[in-house]
Amino acid sequence: MGKEFKGIKIGPACLVAGPCLVGGAMAFLIGKAFRYAGMIFKRDTGNFIETLGAETPEMAILNDEKERMGEELSKWSKEAPSKETWMDSHDGLALHARAFIQEERSAKWAIVVHGYAGSGLDMLKVAKRFYGMGFNVLLPDLRGHGESEGVCVGMGWHDRMDILGWACETARNEPDSEIALYGLSMGAAAVLMASGEELPENVKCVVEDSGYTSVVDEFSHHLKETLHLPKFPILNTVGAFCSIWNGFSIAEASAVSQIRKCKTPTLFIHGGMDTLVPAEMAFELYEAARCPKEIFIVPEAGHGVSESVARDAYWARVKRFIEGCLEGGNGIWAQTEKAGC
Repeated sequence: MGKEFKGIKIGPACLVAGPCLVGGAMAFLIGKAFRYAGMIFKRDTGNFIETLGAETPEMAILNDEKERMGEELSKWSKEAPSKETWMDSHDGLALHARAFIQEERSAKWAIVVHGYAGSGLDMLKVAKRFYGMGFNVLLPDLRGHGESEGVCVGMGWHDRMDILGWACETARNEPDSEIALYGLSMGAAAVLMASGEELPENVKCVVEDSGYTSVVDEFSHHLKETLHLPKFPILNTVGAFCSIWNGFSIAEASAVSQIRKCKTPTLFIHGGMDTLVPAEMAFELYEAARCPKEIFIVPEAGHGVSESVARDAYWARVKRFIEGCLEGGNGIWAQTEKAGC
C-alpha cells in the first residue's frame, strides 16, 4: 500500500524514511551549531581558532614577525613607563588594561584594541608605534580575554560599551586629552560599533583595520567559506545561544548601523586579499559612514597583516590621518561635534 506522486508510487518505508532523514540532518546541523556557538562565544576559543586554519599565510607572517620582534617588543614593554589599570564595565565585570605613559606629559592618548582570542599585550607592536608618535597608549583586555573578567566573548557588541567606558575614564582623568581609537579585526569591529555611541568630545578619530560589517555577515561568510555549512539552521541556533549566553541578538550587532551614526573621523584599512573578513566589507562600511572618512586598501595583504606587508605606507597614512584630526596637527578633520560622557 502506498501513495502515488505524479505517477511515482511511494511505499510506506519511504514515507517514514524521508522525514527521519530530514529530522536526522536537522539534528546533525543543530548539534554542529551548538558546538560552533560554544567555540565562538565561550572564553576558551582555541578549538575555534583551529577551524580558521593554523597554517594560513597570515599566521605564517605573524608568527615570523613574532619570532623576529618578540625580544625587542618585550624589552620595550618592560622599559617604557607603564601601569596596570582596572575599570568596572556597565554590567559589573572587572576589566583590565595596561597603560604606557610618556615620560614627558602628553595629552595624546591611543586606545588600542586587540582581536578575537587575543589580549592587550598582543598589540605591543602597534602600541610601540603610537608611543613613538608621542601618544600615551592604553591596551585593554576585552571582556572574556586576558585578565579581564567575563566567560563569554562579546564579538565587539558588548565591547563597544567597554571601549566607551575606557574613553570616558581617560577623558575624566585627563580633561585635555585627545584620544584616538584603534582596533584590529574583532577589535576593529568593536571600535566601529563604539563610534556610533555618544563618545566624549576628547575622541578625535577612529582607525579600524580589518573590521567586519556585522556579526551575522561574518558568521555567514565563515560558515560558507571555511566550514562549508548552510546558514540554516546553524545561524539561527547560534543566534539563540548568543541571546542566552551574551544577552544580545547577533542581528543587532552591526558595525554598519553604528557607523551610520558616527560623527568621528574614521580611517578604514583592509587587506585586498583578506579571505576571513572580505575586503568588500571595508567598502560597505566606508559607503555607510556619514562622518569624515578615508579608506586605505593594501592590495597584497591578507587578514590583519596590512601593517606587516606595507609597514612604511601604513604608518605614513595612519600618522597623516590622525594628525589631521588632532587640534595640534594640521586640523583637516579637527572640527567635529560630539557629545560628552
